[in-house]
Amino acid sequence: MCANFTEDAVLCENCVELWQAEQTVARETQRIKQQEQRDKASVEVSSQQETAPVAVRRKQSNPQLIPLSVTIICVAIIIARQLFFSGPDFVPLDDETRIRQLRITSFEECMRVFSQIGQALARGDTPNESLRCDGSGQGNIVIREGNNIIIEHPQPDFYGYSRIYVSRNSPEPTVVD
Repeated sequence: MCANFTEDAVLCENCVELWQAEQTVARETQRIKQQEQRDKASVEVSSQQETAPVAVRRKQSNPQLIPLSVTIICVAIIIARQLFFSGPDFVPLDDETRIRQLRITSFEECMRVFSQIGQALARGDTPNESLRCDGSGQGNIVIREGNNIIIEHPQPDFYGYSRIYVSRNSPEPTVVD
């Protein structure tokens, strides 16, 4: 689920950041080498154009400096990554935890549906029959008591309750153990 497609491979988010750092370092290294070659070529051209012998001081380049710089930058990126993002990116869930989370999410969605039903009842409207919780597979139970209309969940035990309802007199969802 964390796959990122790069020019060269498919990588997770952590590896993409390292890959991007490596690409940046490689581009900078190439740019520095090209600049050194241009400087060297311009020094050679200018020395050939001069008529009188002049001592030309060339810029000394240390070939060990570039790999050392690259290493320092990469280590700094890795350390910064560990300091700022030390939490686990993905924690696998066991089946029981996953089922519990699905039930919680389903219950929250059901409470939103019953809130919509309660709002319609409070306005004096008749709620649309399509407003029902997905987990039930059945239509809601409608009870009329005089001027009051009560809408109940057909299977509240699915969520571990004995009753889930809203009414015109009490439009907020009510849950009974």
